[in-house]
Amino acid sequence: MDGWSVRRIVVPGTSGAGKSTLSRAVARVVGGPHVELDAFQHGPGWTTPPAEEIRARVAAATEGPAWVVDGNLAAVTADVLWHRADLIVWLDPPLWVVVPRLLRRSAVRIARRTPLWNGNRERLDFLVGRDSVAAWAVRARRRHHAEYPDRLARAGVPWVRLRSAADVTRWFAGFSAVRSSAARADAAASAAASGAAASGAARTGAAEFSAASRRPPGTGRPGPASR
Repeated sequence: MDGWSVRRIVVPGTSGAGKSTLSRAVARVVGGPHVELDAFQHGPGWTTPPAEEIRARVAAATEGPAWVVDGNLAAVTADVLWHRADLIVWLDPPLWVVVPRLLRRSAVRIARRTPLWNGNRERLDFLVGRDSVAAWAVRARRRHHAEYPDRLARAGVPWVRLRSAADVTRWFAGFSAVRSSAARADAAASAAASGAAASGAARTGAAEFSAASRRPPGTGRPGPASR
């Protein structure tokens, strides 16, 4: 599939993999909204809405011709989302990259009391224990490695797996270049078509003027005043 036709993209991956950062940038390139699944998953007070509600909200948010969705929730949303994508970009950096990034991010959010989805804020217990962001990332990455290859195969759409920041940079640069090149070609084709139409109209007008100038006096079509 050529890059110009790719306008609906799903970006799964472990927390801290860089999904939102990449997805925001890709959304600007494809000209569609950036949709965060976390906004649907995390209700007020960190509650989780019913699966059907999440699925309905995901379907409504991806009705348009272009969108970029970041997040996982594969057990709930994959069957209503992944097969409708033009491309799936799986971010899969190693844990030694993800865990320190997550801990730094959560520490800053806690210190600043940063409001997240639906007014939620991270708490101190997000930094330690079995339910910490680090422990969650370890379990989630293990689950993704076990499940995603089969899910991706069943989705039946092209996909790419990016394992490092360098992979992400190269892929995004290539994707953006293809989109920009195709956009310029499309604009040039439109300009050429407009120019051809204008040229044709000019030739038609010149021909009509030439024919009128060759008519004998008094043989033209009567004007409004002579009718």
